[in-house]
Amino acid sequence: MRTRFTKMHGCGNDFAVFEGLSREVKFDAQRIRKLADRRFGVGFDQLLVVEPPLRPSSDFALAIYNADGSPAAHCGNGARCAAQFALDNALTTKETLAWDLATDDARVNGFSTRQVGPNQFEVRMGVPSLDPREIPFRSNEAEAGSSKHTWTLEVDSERIDFVPIGLGNPHAVVLVEDIDSAPVQRLGAAFAEHPAFPEGVNLGFCQPQDAEDLRLRVFERGVGETLACGSGACAAAAACKLLGRTNNRVRVRLPGGSLEVEWQGEGHELLLTGPAATSFRGQLSL
Repeated sequence: MRTRFTKMHGCGNDFAVFEGLSREVKFDAQRIRKLADRRFGVGFDQLLVVEPPLRPSSDFALAIYNADGSPAAHCGNGARCAAQFALDNALTTKETLAWDLATDDARVNGFSTRQVGPNQFEVRMGVPSLDPREIPFRSNEAEAGSSKHTWTLEVDSERIDFVPIGLGNPHAVVLVEDIDSAPVQRLGAAFAEHPAFPEGVNLGFCQPQDAEDLRLRVFERGVGETLACGSGACAAAAACKLLGRTNNRVRVRLPGGSLEVEWQGEGHELLLTGPAATSFRGQLSL
């Protein structure tokens, strides 16, 4: 059976988006890896499926899979693309949508999107978790309930300071002086496999420019370095705010483009604003 998909991206973070409302669309990890291949498949960082909502109060559910076939629990760039996909395919006429996150976890988390301009959306990303045990990040000190923001791990024979933050996906943010020379591939892979992060971690290298401007590169678990990472941008903005380096609203500049993040501080939701673009549409046999 042939199934339609749309190739989309948010600041270069790219997706294959499928409609799973009229019929069930399922992929195993091996199939996802083949489709994600940029020479022999469609090529993407994540695969998205727009599905029926899990709660009566929601409009849709969104299932997210990394390029290696592993499930992801959130994706800010993917959320914007899913909202644009729903509008483009006449799945809704609403500018504001409530979404459930379709994960393997028994818990039901959600987010919302709001169209704020042509191909521009604001995503309410939720309240970030700062408790290491919830991220999850494991260490003796974390298990004891420490409330500090900056932690240190020995990774690849180096002691690295970072800020752990949970946004559905686990994140760790490292502040650097020169983002261009940051060891993104080496430390990103080492962090993702470190036993202190039992579910892996997305590692962000952040260089604050001033109180309203950040530069960022992100190594995503199950993917590698991407041109942009929406939840990573939120994690970086929150980390810099916690450390007193930035204001409530910042521009986060990634290799693929810029995103806007607003955060009032602990206990408040993160708001992410940026573009959603369509590259092409196609069909494939499942």
